[in-house]
This record gives sequence, structure tokens and C-alpha cells, in this order.
Amino acid sequence: MKETNRLSILCIFLNSGHTFTFKDVTVVTDNETVVAFKYTAMSDGASKTATFYKQNVAGVSLTK
Repeated sequence: MKETNRLSILCIFLNSGHTFTFKDVTVVTDNETVVAFKYTAMSDGASKTATFYKQNVAGVSLTK
């Protein structure tokens, strides 16, 4: 995800089979072990942050 800082939609697919979808994403940290970002919550419109350990991520889908 290093090629872009802002995404309209980010879907993260975990090794466990769970999927998480985020909108209005700004990537804050993207290194070898974690990806951290700010996003707008779909439920209440609040600005929030999330961090995922890459060892738990099976894949991602990006929409610019």
C-alpha cells in the first residue's frame, strides 16, 4: 500500500476468513509488520484509527 496515502475504500481480508471494509482511508504507517490508518466509520461517521499486523492479513482490495 506504499504507492498511495489516500483511498476511498479499503477492504482487508484476514487469514481467519474475516473481512473488514473501511472508507475515506488515509494510511499513516505501512512497514514490514503493520499497516495503520485513519478512516471514517460507516456506522456513525466518526473519524477513527485502525492497526493491522500484516502476518494476519491474507489480502487487500484498494479503491482510489
